[in-house]
Amino acid sequence: NRLASVSGKVSTLAAYQSINGNANLITTELSEIRNVTKADVMRVYHQYIKGKPAVILSVLTKGQENLRAAADNYTVDTTRYLRPDYGYAGLKYVKSSDKFDRKKMPAAGANPVVKVPPFWTKNLNDGMKVIGTENNEIPVVTLRISLKGGRMMDANMPDKAGLASMFASMMNESTTNYTSEQFSLELAKLGSSINIGIDDDATVISVQSLKKNLPATLKLLEEKLLRPKFDQADFDRNKNQTLEGIRNSKSQPAVIASQVYNKINYGGGFWGLPAGGTMETVKNITLDDVKDYYKNNISIADGKIVVVGDITEASILPMLAFLNQLPKKPVVLPAIAVKPAPVGKTKIYLIDVPKGAQTEFRVGYVTALPYDATGEFYKATLANYPLGTGFNSRLNINLREDKGWTYGARSGIDGNKYTSSFTFSSGIRADATDSAMAEVVREIKNYTANGVKPEEIDFMRNSIGQSDARNYETGFQKAAFLGRILEYNLPADFTKKQSDIRKNITKAEMDAETKKYLDFSKMNIVLAGDKKLILPGLQKLGYEIVEVDADGNAVGSIL
Repeated sequence: NRLASVSGKVSTLAAYQSINGNANLITTELSEIRNVTKADVMRVYHQYIKGKPAVILSVLTKGQENLRAAADNYTVDTTRYLRPDYGYAGLKYVKSSDKFDRKKMPAAGANPVVKVPPFWTKNLNDGMKVIGTENNEIPVVTLRISLKGGRMMDANMPDKAGLASMFASMMNESTTNYTSEQFSLELAKLGSSINIGIDDDATVISVQSLKKNLPATLKLLEEKLLRPKFDQADFDRNKNQTLEGIRNSKSQPAVIASQVYNKINYGGGFWGLPAGGTMETVKNITLDDVKDYYKNNISIADGKIVVVGDITEASILPMLAFLNQLPKKPVVLPAIAVKPAPVGKTKIYLIDVPKGAQTEFRVGYVTALPYDATGEFYKATLANYPLGTGFNSRLNINLREDKGWTYGARSGIDGNKYTSSFTFSSGIRADATDSAMAEVVREIKNYTANGVKPEEIDFMRNSIGQSDARNYETGFQKAAFLGRILEYNLPADFTKKQSDIRKNITKAEMDAETKKYLDFSKMNIVLAGDKKLILPGLQKLGYEIVEVDADGNAVGSIL
């Protein structure tokens, strides 16, 4: 799998060449791996690990020190440190020489256009739609199966939000014939992977396998889909892990800022809830709820399958016949209106994170512009690119390169078939919070008022065109690409249409998109940082400041 991408290929070749002086060693490495025996493993274990001196470090939750591996028996001498003799004495630096002229910047080649690979489509008798493409570069097959349902089904029981996510977790646990550990071991023997997750409107099953092991892998998938055990012990563990994860997330400023930002933007509606639910809603979920979700929402009706890799249409379709054993019944997605909270005026919503070294910024609003690969949504993403998408964007150059306040700053328009939002996000040095906020406002307002520069349009065209060429190399990347074609009913030449849009879009068009979708007067500002440190500077900016807690509930107006 590491050879599926250009990056993986070049890294492998470079490692072989650098360490062994011969780039062509993949066959040798595979042979060495195949020839390892149990005796080899045990010899190394006894020679280097068993009973050997070791440093053991216990990292414990405060108040649970009794869980340490053993009492401390080593004291660190903080008064001195003697550097070991690494054998560097007497070495001399010898500068390498070559005839390459480093004064000449290599010219970029022609801007490539991603070509959609030849693919086949099939409507199965059970109602499922299949799309596939054959690629025999490596002997691997990747599958992506989407069954209607997903996170949106939580809207039917808002007091149990997070049920779909919990259901997916349980589908990755024990089956009737395998414990979780046994199932993982069987996959490991095959070198295969099976993972079940959720999307907004689907349960998504991702599968990857060597071609020769695909039949055995699909037998395991059949077991997973048709015979889940829904064991009480598995459920209790997953529920506790979920609750602990939510509890821990309340100490992470980046997570807090994003969740509060979504809640404020959507006025506390469905789209503003975390996909995994909240402490209150997850506590309400029972094992019976999970079983009912499986019974009511797992169906092949309106299902979609993506097939990528070293297999033909004729070979794969019979292997998927076991899916016919799943129910074929309608799954109706609830109608969930997108109701963004109206922004009468831009306010700062401040979450206090005492002693926070950084302030997490989230600035933006709900555009309610559904995803469209070649329409208004795509043009809006192009318009934002010079402002905040690329490394050379105005926001990143200003806040990171010029000021040194952050490791990275970005803005973007993110969306699905139901909604979208424009968001600026960054973690910024706490003592620069007010100055950075002023710069963010200035950059956005200046960009919308004065528009994009011609050289920025040229850079956008080249940057997107060059980077797109490597976005669809691996099996999972290709599967996601073809899945988008199936999901949004895109034409086979949609990447060519995107290229034409980039090539022909004018400054006037980009400026119009900017004014329409990057309007600062519609935006909310959410900051998670040390109130004591950052509040005095923020008050000088003149915005109304509302303090909220980590759940987005108002604590009170400050200014």
